Amino acid sequence: LRTGGVGGMWTMLLCGIALLAAGWLMFFRPGLVWKWTEKWKTNRAEEMSEDYRISSKVSGVFFLLCGVVAFVVAFVLK
Repeated sequence: LRTGGVGGMWTMLLCGIALLAAGWLMFFRPGLVWKWTEKWKTNRAEEMSEDYRISSKVSGVFFLLCGVVAFVVAFVLK
C-alpha cells in the first residue's frame, strides 16, 4: 500500500470499506459467511457450530475496528 498523498488516502478508504463490510457480515450474518466459506466442505453439517458463531463474531469486531482505523489513517494521510 502506498502510504502518502492522495493515492494512499483512496487506498486506505477502499481497504476501510472492505474491512467494514467483512466485519459487518461476520458479526451480524455469521450464518451467511459460514455458508459461503465452510458449508460446501461437508455433506453432513446443516448449520454452524456455536464455536464458529462466537469466533466469527469476535473476528467481525476485529475487522470493524481495523476498518475504522483505516478510515482514520486515510484522513490523516490526506
